[in-house]
Amino acid sequence: TQSTWALPAEEVARQLTLLDFEMLRKIRGEELCGQSWCKAHLRHLAPNLRAATAHFEGVSFWIATAIMLPEAKAARAEIISWFVDIAGYFRALNNFSGLQSVLAALAISAIARLTQTWELVPEATMLRKAALDQLMGQEMNCKRYRDAIRSAPLPAIPFLAVYTGQLVKLDEGGNDERTETGCIKFFKFNKTLETIQEIQQYQQVPYAIVPVPAVQAALRTLAFKTAEELHDLSLVREPRRAAG
Repeated sequence: TQSTWALPAEEVARQLTLLDFEMLRKIRGEELCGQSWCKAHLRHLAPNLRAATAHFEGVSFWIATAIMLPEAKAARAEIISWFVDIAGYFRALNNFSGLQSVLAALAISAIARLTQTWELVPEATMLRKAALDQLMGQEMNCKRYRDAIRSAPLPAIPFLAVYTGQLVKLDEGGNDERTETGCIKFFKFNKTLETIQEIQQYQQVPYAIVPVPAVQAALRTLAFKTAEELHDLSLVREPRRAAG
């Protein structure tokens, strides 16, 4: 929304963090069992987890939409820089979900292909973005991220996809009947419980951030374009160069 652009990046990060924590806190432990969030016949069992996922995706597409709307390359570059600033504040708040929502938006193909726009983003901003990309990278099972959040003081907000992905792997390996003692199933049950408890620890400590009602209302009703619309607009903003 237009009023959001007038706010300092730090305040936008703070207000979005309140919303992210609200989404996180509503998720019940049972919603994280049996892949209910990604199975059509069980989706009704995980309403809060699905709402958190939809919120994450909505924020990412809102960011991409905001970048794409200006016709001028310089204006798009400024908005990219603004969102990298917001990502930095998310990191300072230990909001790893918010941080990843920004990085995911910047990686959407419709945004990533805007080479003329990216050329105008200051080098210092690109270096900060690269450091955040490295932090949230998938190398070694997201080791840098896992180390960062485990050493972070509470409050903190995890990037849920790391844990739901782990839970899917554990669940799909649950049919292993190679032992009569049940050791394999017991191990997987324990790992599943550990993963759920790891998420739940971050639900316990809220942020001491004062909500700004007008900003909260705006952030709850974010408008954004679809991936297809972003792709089409991207080609308008920076048409493909003719081969040769």
